[in-house]
Amino acid sequence: MAKTLRIKTHNTVRGTIKALGGAAAVAKEAGISMQAVCNWMLDDSIPAGYHLAFYLRLEARGERVSPAVFGLDSAGWPLKSRRAA
Repeated sequence: MAKTLRIKTHNTVRGTIKALGGAAAVAKEAGISMQAVCNWMLDDSIPAGYHLAFYLRLEARGERVSPAVFGLDSAGWPLKSRRAA
């Protein structure tokens, strides 16, 4: 019987940052303060300018990130709860 490969999917901002090496590593690589990354975790929101880089880093490792981490639904549209009024 063939063994099925299970792909790790990150579903939270905190989990995604942890998967990328933690707040200190993300801050260093992005050239920003660790406090800024910690604020992302508190706000449960990653600024749009970092979405592609994070997505590509995780994909290169064979991991996935849920669109909801970036404030998007499964079709790539902004989640209603995060849309501007």
